[in-house]
Amino acid sequence: MVDVMDFENWDEFVAKYGDIEVEFVYYYKYTFHFKGEYDGKDVECSVGGNASDAYYVDVKPNVKYIVKELRPMSLAIDGEIVYLDI
Repeated sequence: MVDVMDFENWDEFVAKYGDIEVEFVYYYKYTFHFKGEYDGKDVECSVGGNASDAYYVDVKPNVKYIVKELRPMSLAIDGEIVYLDI
């Protein structure tokens, strides 16, 4: 089980999860969804969330992205949310 962390700032989050590689899998309602793996566990992260954010996200299929470069609004490991920026 993954510990849900209360990150004081973005730098703490990046130190723990920033280098995870993910790939774009789908888009739904202004949100881009990505999947990857971390220590043998499934990782899901989402980017965007509103119409203005969607215009600034440029993704391609079958390309690896680094979590810290995406600046996700959420990150879940094995279905458990470990980061949520709302």
